[in-house]
Amino acid sequence: MIANQVILFVACFLFCRQSKVSLVEITGVKRPPKWYCFVAVIFIALACLLCFAPLAGLMKRMLEKIGYEVTPNYFIPMQNRGLFALSFLALTILPAICEETAVRGVFLSGAKQKSAVFAIFLSAAVFALMHGNFNQLVNQFLIGVVAAYLVCITGSIYAGALLHFMNNGLAMICEYGFANGWIDPRFYWYLCGELSAKTIIVGMCVSLSALVVLLSSVTLLLHRDRTEKELFYPPKEGFWRNVSPYLDYLSGSSEATEQGEKPQGTSLRKPDKNGWIAMAILLGMLILVLCLTLIPGANG
Repeated sequence: MIANQVILFVACFLFCRQSKVSLVEITGVKRPPKWYCFVAVIFIALACLLCFAPLAGLMKRMLEKIGYEVTPNYFIPMQNRGLFALSFLALTILPAICEETAVRGVFLSGAKQKSAVFAIFLSAAVFALMHGNFNQLVNQFLIGVVAAYLVCITGSIYAGALLHFMNNGLAMICEYGFANGWIDPRFYWYLCGELSAKTIIVGMCVSLSALVVLLSSVTLLLHRDRTEKELFYPPKEGFWRNVSPYLDYLSGSSEATEQGEKPQGTSLRKPDKNGWIAMAILLGMLILVLCLTLIPGANG
């Protein structure tokens, strides 16, 4: 697991070097968001856990009913604190850095050349597929959408990395707490989607409402801060055509502002022959992971 994360980060570094772009620039690590974004992301992560985690449990139960054997992709030692700490490093800290750099940094930056909305959903799909966990496909996709949206409006991967870290960390702590008896079993069963359908639906609806309010609040606060410096001028008619430019405006990289300055050095160049070969190899590795993970789980 640790080796996979390191290899992923090195691959991103080499790809950016081959494409002659700065990894620091496209990830926005020199442009940290406002302090309130970090505070909001902590609560957003909790809302995502309460809203999306039961979906994985429900998906698992549905797959088992049709004869699909769901096996975990990793083992978490629950009784040994030292091994748990090492697992925590491999499953929370490293993915928050390496996977965010790859998906919400390099990949999202390139996909945004088409549109921010397209980039958000495509990067979320890649994020869900790269985990190779079929029962968590919907869960990972939705978390990927939220993380990509936060990265788009803040202009850096900090918010996405913190959300990723908090989501994985809270899930691991709940697993560890349940195994050691200091987490309410009913709360754990809710996260696993094993309570009554009514309880799960109510909990997910409340959590979804909180998530929408939190995301809206962050968006409005960023809008307030941006309008103190520049005004937004919609470049096109129609609501959906203005979504992508508006997200760029919130992140401070918009062309549709009063100054009209075009951002420099924030997009990937078109890959050359070696770049396409590297992308083909990475795509092949992703397909191989999916085949090795999903196919053996079927009972036929």
